[in-house]
Amino acid sequence: MNKKIGFTCAYTPVPLIEAAGFSPYRVFPETKAPDQAGHLLHDNLCPHVKKVLDRALAARTNSLVKRVAKNIDGLTVSMSGGVARNKGVVKAIAESMNLEKINTPENPDIIGALGAAIIAFEKRMA
Repeated sequence: MNKKIGFTCAYTPVPLIEAAGFSPYRVFPETKAPDQAGHLLHDNLCPHVKKVLDRALAARTNSLVKRVAKNIDGLTVSMSGGVARNKGVVKAIAESMNLEKINTPENPDIIGALGAAIIAFEKRMA
């Protein structure tokens, strides 16, 4: 049996590994972090690089929440914006914060615009 050579890049020249007498073994990244990098980076980019970015983004979200609320026991957390439509992102953030659920509005991507319209209306009426 040939020795295995692990590789991560989708563009690894597998025939060269085989020609050298080894068995190629593709190593995929594993993480519970949400797939946010897929929306930010090109599809052909290394999956490991994307997962590192995903982990960093999830950690940043948790860090920001902990700055606002030191203890999240009993805290109701809501998400808005386009990323709140991605159920995988919402679930991963909820898991990383040990929450059963994160509330998301029916149309999360318009919440910011709705808030801006209310503020503009209130300023005009004042």
